[in-house]
Amino acid sequence: MCGIAGYFRKGLHAADAVQEVAAMSRKIAHRGPDGEGIIAITQTDVHPLYTSDTPTDHRLETWRYSPGEEVSTTRSEVTFAALAHRRLSVLDLSARGHQPMSDQDGRYWITFNGEIYNYRALRTELREQGITFNSDTDTEVVLSAYKVFGEEMVLRLEGMFAFAIYDRYTKKLFCARDQTGVKPFLFVDHARYFSFASEEKAFFGIRHFSSSVRAEAVFDFFVSGKFGHEPEGFFEGIRELGAGHILIYDAEKGLVNIREYRDVSLPVPEPVLNTEESFRKFFFDAVEQHLQADVRVGACLSGGLDSSSIVAAISQIRGGRDQTPLFTASFPGEPFDETPFASEVAQKFGGDHHLIFPGPEGLAYELDNLIYSQ
Repeated sequence: MCGIAGYFRKGLHAADAVQEVAAMSRKIAHRGPDGEGIIAITQTDVHPLYTSDTPTDHRLETWRYSPGEEVSTTRSEVTFAALAHRRLSVLDLSARGHQPMSDQDGRYWITFNGEIYNYRALRTELREQGITFNSDTDTEVVLSAYKVFGEEMVLRLEGMFAFAIYDRYTKKLFCARDQTGVKPFLFVDHARYFSFASEEKAFFGIRHFSSSVRAEAVFDFFVSGKFGHEPEGFFEGIRELGAGHILIYDAEKGLVNIREYRDVSLPVPEPVLNTEESFRKFFFDAVEQHLQADVRVGACLSGGLDSSSIVAAISQIRGGRDQTPLFTASFPGEPFDETPFASEVAQKFGGDHHLIFPGPEGLAYELDNLIYSQ
């Protein structure tokens, strides 16, 4: 996962947008251990900035989005907005994957969290339309797709994502969340500012943000176990962008517009001669898409049908070339312990099996951190 955040002040509200978004970014630093990037947005330009958490090699390049100024050097009076990104490197681990990222002209800027499984096919299509690429990231594919196809580009994305793209010319922010809501996107539309982030805790870094717990949400959680309260959650003033929705923020007018882009109607099923083989193909294709990464990919293995099937598919797709890291929660002596089944699967498919032993002592020790993380 990565972390994204943004802050746009409204009217003559005197706030340092860069310092506000930097404080937000610090709140979600755990989402991106591989680097941090911030851009300062003025009425006429965008300035990429670096912090102490920005890798040194990211600062030495000459690309439009390479950070060349230290975050404390910006002039707050001319900077009305800022975007931040916390990076967890999965595709193209080099400095070319630094974010926020721009197109070559510096018109469009993106901060992106997620993974696009069909990004290679999209990149090929975009290249045929004359687009050139500086990196091997899916982030740049998303940005280029928006540049070519506009808002309709979300219908071409297969994957999990939450992102924001700022257009320097129109001063509009285009935001989108994947169709099933895997990746989080939260926002606050305040009289003084508009802001978005990957987690609620980021907003508590904003100087003029204040909130209280929503009693309705707490009641529903403890009484009925309900925790999904789209578009409102546990905190007053923080809203959640719905799954399969886009949000457009007009920075000049201070207006938010939200609409659903997904089609949830049931398609007419095509006749299938061999249902088993058809499902098998879909399943293996899905597993193979999730293996796209420039880092090692592991799997959770409970010993049940779902996770065992995934591990079996990984082994067949990779041809047993490497030992996939497998992780199992083990409860020795308990009737619900599935370790024997998981171990059998790991042994059969040659995985690098790791057993984790959760216990009540660990829960008591980590409970406060667990609550804060959630």
